Amino acid sequence: MNASGQKKWPLQSIVLRKNPNDLARRSARVVTMLSELHKAGFQLLRVMPSMSPSGAHWRLAIGPVELFHRNHGAIMVSEFDLKPSSKQKLEALVRGVALYSSGQAGDGSFFGWQDAKQDDARGLAYKFLQRFPLLAEHGRGWDYAYAGWYQRFCGLVEQGFFPYCFADTESPSRHGLHISNMRPASWGEYHEPPKLPLPPAGLLKTVYSFD
Repeated sequence: MNASGQKKWPLQSIVLRKNPNDLARRSARVVTMLSELHKAGFQLLRVMPSMSPSGAHWRLAIGPVELFHRNHGAIMVSEFDLKPSSKQKLEALVRGVALYSSGQAGDGSFFGWQDAKQDDARGLAYKFLQRFPLLAEHGRGWDYAYAGWYQRFCGLVEQGFFPYCFADTESPSRHGLHISNMRPASWGEYHEPPKLPLPPAGLLKTVYSFD
């Protein structure tokens, strides 16, 4: 608290500097892209973040809420785990999921696009709606609880902390997402341990089987 007895909030909660790491900064642009889509009314779109098998790259899969498990709202069903009763309905959606990797950030080829290097988050969002029409169709709608959770996700990424559900050496947790620290050393220590609880439940009828 300050001399007047008022609580003093840490000013570092607001990021004023750009992350000097190109891969982190451009990956954050993709994260912000989804926030732009949420503002535009596509709040049924969700993310499944993960790490590559080598651990060198951070990945982000984007799909509609109907592909996400009820007991882990950040994990999407795979094509191989679809039940026969839902395969016909969901197979095209699963195959059409948007996939990003920080490995694409080096040359700015977001989602494999060759014409997006100079785009900001809003420009990426515009292209996303054009190039993923099926996801746009199923992602249209409001989910205020998830959109609020995603703002926390965005805030961590801006601070250099990249959440992920699983990696080669880490299984999904029932209690929250893992965090990869890509925070520049020059920014100093963050004022609190970064953590992110699970998002609201998805709409997939099957539950995720934890190991």
